[in-house]
Amino acid sequence: MDPKTGKTLWKTPGEAAGYGSLIAGKFGGRLQIVGHDAISLGGWDVKTGKRLWKVIPEFTGDFNVPTPLAVNGNLLVTTENNGTRLFSFDANGMINPKPIAVNEDLNPDMSSPIQIGDLIYCVWNEMFCLNSKLNLKTTWFAEEAALSDYATLITDSKRILVIGKGGRLLLLDGKANHFKVISKLNLFSKPNDDNIFSHCALVGSRLYLRGESELICVDLSGQ
Repeated sequence: MDPKTGKTLWKTPGEAAGYGSLIAGKFGGRLQIVGHDAISLGGWDVKTGKRLWKVIPEFTGDFNVPTPLAVNGNLLVTTENNGTRLFSFDANGMINPKPIAVNEDLNPDMSSPIQIGDLIYCVWNEMFCLNSKLNLKTTWFAEEAALSDYATLITDSKRILVIGKGGRLLLLDGKANHFKVISKLNLFSKPNDDNIFSHCALVGSRLYLRGESELICVDLSGQ
């Protein structure tokens, strides 16, 4: 849609939508929209909506919730039934359907990964750190009481803010070579172990988070 007028510029046929968000980026030198529908991974031309390519995973039944991640011109995809995969592209922006790296340790059904340098971080009951330059090798993983099958991760490329069970915040050192917690904070007046599935909003130094019956604003500036 045109953001100024709301006019529909194009529509494209296809399968039902997946749960994860779409991303836009240059892959193989071609700007495209990338994401999941209900059964496959795909890329679409930004100007026309034409589908450029499709990858159907080896194992069916993924919910396709985690959002794909652009990693140095490649595409990182992680799902519960097919693990974590890194795909490359040819000069025409077409995906090479065979992954250039695979990690079978990390199989999140909901959490989306983040990147700091060559390292990929994601939560799936534990915190995982993978190295994108070493064939997605698991560098480390760590248990923490605030982590379960879902957590929201955001980063400023130096630190990682994790929103875990019951809205518990973990601030991690994103430059450490192990799981290093800088601080912890329980946000809600009645903390529990339920996951909070609404994604946070970060505005300047203020973090907004919605629980089941409360809206919390936290000033992260330390002032």
